[in-house]
Amino acid sequence: MDRVVLGFNKFAFHWFFPEIVAINYGFFAENGLECELVGLQGGGAVEKSDLYVDAMRTGRTDFYHCGEWVGVVRFLKNTAGRIAAQSKPAEGTLNSSFTIFVRGDAGISSPRDLAGKTIAVEAGTGSFYAARADLEHYLRADEIRLVSVSEPHERLKALMEGRVDAANLLGPWARVAARIGLKPVLTTRRDNPTLLFVADRLSDDVVARLVKSLNKAIERINANPAAFNSLYLKYVMEVAEMGGLNGSWLEGLESETVVDRWSPWEPYQYSRLAHVSNWMLERGLIARMPGEEAVRSSFW
Repeated sequence: MDRVVLGFNKFAFHWFFPEIVAINYGFFAENGLECELVGLQGGGAVEKSDLYVDAMRTGRTDFYHCGEWVGVVRFLKNTAGRIAAQSKPAEGTLNSSFTIFVRGDAGISSPRDLAGKTIAVEAGTGSFYAARADLEHYLRADEIRLVSVSEPHERLKALMEGRVDAANLLGPWARVAARIGLKPVLTTRRDNPTLLFVADRLSDDVVARLVKSLNKAIERINANPAAFNSLYLKYVMEVAEMGGLNGSWLEGLESETVVDRWSPWEPYQYSRLAHVSNWMLERGLIARMPGEEAVRSSFW
């Protein structure tokens, strides 16, 4: 049995739900893997990219997911790993759920009304880049005012408490936002996939079995999301309690299917990485282009 380590941030459990399913239903074990969860949490002045880059370097995680833009940044920060696979956006998938919400009384009815308004995102994560890319269709760069608020449930709180004018939410927190009367004004148009980063120290054989395990979990989730609702809601409720969310916001949530689907992990091409890197370079978000060595495909 080969051991792999997953640096697990409970506040971001929605990104790792296929891993949770693979652990709970024995899919890793079927492929000769033991997946160990190691607590990993940032907050404060720690940017998420730095947190995960350091965790991969120091062995506190052997793999993680991130948005395509974030993958460029993390590779350039020498994360001791490379991009192994992509999971594309599709209807009902987590990475297509990014939505900017406002309060109903904010007087904001269109993306253009967000000019100069504070919009909660999280630095070093996909929420920052998704919001930036989506808003560019409606606002000039100098009209976009992004404010970093760590973790999506904290962005929900910040919006409800009036500390920001808008918030970029996703997955379960977008569902909660809609239930409590917050208004969506811009749902992502992104076609950027989620990326799977794996540590260079993992052999091709281990990576291949890792991807096989995750894709079996994804297949099961997509076939019947409701079957995994109780497991998913367990984490939603734990995060809500840990994060100090108003319990009334979640009342009746168990009557809904809240599990997001995933597209299977598949090979990722450097041409895609070059395209998104050019977008970032043009906007001064990176200083140089990553090379072709950023993508690892030898295990496929």
